[in-house]
Amino acid sequence: MAELHEAGKVDIQELTLISGNGVFVSLVSFLIELNLFEDIYAAGLYGNVVVSDSIGLIHKMSLIGEDYLTIKIDTPNFGQPIYKTFRCCGIEHRVFTRDTSTEAYTIHFVSPEVMLDHYFPVQRAFAGNVSDIVEKIFMDYLEHPRNLIVNEGQLQDSEDNTKCSIFTACETPIKFISPSWSPMKCLSWLASKVVSSDTSLTGANFLFFETNKMFYWGSLEDMIATQREAGNIIGVYTYAVANVKEPKSNSIDVALS
Repeated sequence: MAELHEAGKVDIQELTLISGNGVFVSLVSFLIELNLFEDIYAAGLYGNVVVSDSIGLIHKMSLIGEDYLTIKIDTPNFGQPIYKTFRCCGIEHRVFTRDTSTEAYTIHFVSPEVMLDHYFPVQRAFAGNVSDIVEKIFMDYLEHPRNLIVNEGQLQDSEDNTKCSIFTACETPIKFISPSWSPMKCLSWLASKVVSSDTSLTGANFLFFETNKMFYWGSLEDMIATQREAGNIIGVYTYAVANVKEPKSNSIDVALS
């Protein structure tokens, strides 16, 4: 088993570029830099990979923007690796090195659900419990096989799909008609209109976002409370009125993601 000897160490177990016509190649030997970003204010994962190409992959694989990138990376001793197939969405910063035979460029990628979000606008009416509507929109418009697998030279979808965890109970009834909004905009709009059924959670701070594990829909307060119960709190931030002796203060837990 690999061991973690320094901060930031990762083990790149797979980095496969798959073209729209089914040609695939490992980019591990071409890799210069890999960046994967998570943001609770972004609906999906996104990132980029910088490669040094000396065999003309762009032309040989006919990269036209319908390509896929399967990433499997692991931090030693940290448990489950990050394993997901992304959609390539752009190539830029193409420059030749001094020998003019090697080209470096950056491939940008996003979660495939982000691409689906652009393809299928929602044009229908919804009525009922907010949590139920969120689950229905995600399953009908965004649920997608998590990985594209190369099996004996053939490409196939994995059996596991991306999931959306609704981690905050919300029984707020609502009726709305989506005016050709994207599915992710609908989910974010619903998050902005509700409060938790748990009276101990007072903030109207619901969000829809994706981590390397799955999608999440719920409140920040509930997410932090869950981390507190799991023992993942790394500190407490205390806020109070300034310049007042022994002020009555409030505390906010700071949690790991």
